[in-house]
Amino acid sequence: MSRLREWPDDNRHWRTALVAVVVACSIFPLVGWCSVAPLPSGVGVGVASSQDLPLPPAGLHRAAAKALRGEFGPLQPWQEKAWRAVVRGHVARHQCWLTHYGPPHHPHGDRTRWGYRCSESTIAANKLPPHSLVILELPRGYEVRRVEDMGAKSNDRRARRHGAAFWCDRWHPRPQGAYNIRIWRMK
Repeated sequence: MSRLREWPDDNRHWRTALVAVVVACSIFPLVGWCSVAPLPSGVGVGVASSQDLPLPPAGLHRAAAKALRGEFGPLQPWQEKAWRAVVRGHVARHQCWLTHYGPPHHPHGDRTRWGYRCSESTIAANKLPPHSLVILELPRGYEVRRVEDMGAKSNDRRARRHGAAFWCDRWHPRPQGAYNIRIWRMK
């Protein structure tokens, strides 16, 4: 209340409006104007399934909603964990210098440095913790990968020269070029 008395006289209209809002917020619930109407009989309160919820606008959250609905097929538990982290907002966006590796030097099933088999879920990174999950924002959509390998330290320097915070090496059956992309890392 002491702050209200300190306001200059030319702000008395604002002071009056503020007092009116405070009074209204304390009286309306007592009168019943702000009460919640009861549900009609026969209408239960339930949790909507992911199929019933509307899709968010285009982008990462839309892809997460579609993945959790099963529109891309069944998810592995680690993939579901990554998409749920997106829905909860537990991801951080970074720039990444993405390179590719694969056959003939590393065929499908070949062992990584940490003993994992090379597959479409494998990604190598030096600055990301082992087993961490990343979502790649590729030109054709999003892709969830697990950090299961690492590479030479010179890759991190190359990534910095390209303005990226991280270097990632994506295993792919048909290796492609190198380019800057956005990645989403679990917090």
